[in-house]
Amino acid sequence: MSVQGNLARMHAVLGRVSYKDNWQLIVGIDEKRSDAPFLRWEFIAPCAKTGKLSKQLGRKWYLSEYMTESELVLTAFKAAITAEEHESREQFRYAGYRVFNPHISIAALISVCHLEDVRE
Repeated sequence: MSVQGNLARMHAVLGRVSYKDNWQLIVGIDEKRSDAPFLRWEFIAPCAKTGKLSKQLGRKWYLSEYMTESELVLTAFKAAITAEEHESREQFRYAGYRVFNPHISIAALISVCHLEDVRE
């Protein structure tokens, strides 16, 4: 099946997926990655820094041309769960800080990974 044929099949399957009212499942082709098909969620949510409502983009989930209907739907579900977890990490605060912020640099995390809080 051609790339366009596979994309049409993916659109047909994923076009039947819905989630929250302000969430839209996007199915596209990543031209920068050899025309790899992907899905991602787009939704309106408050910015974690400003609180202003704005369009948010979930990560891209790349799709195999051989994926079954079940695999496509389960990937859309996993993408929704992952986007929700990302939003939770951005909005959760302890003592006013976003301590689980998913945007903290890996270098910063490495610099504090030896600071463990464990029971003796």
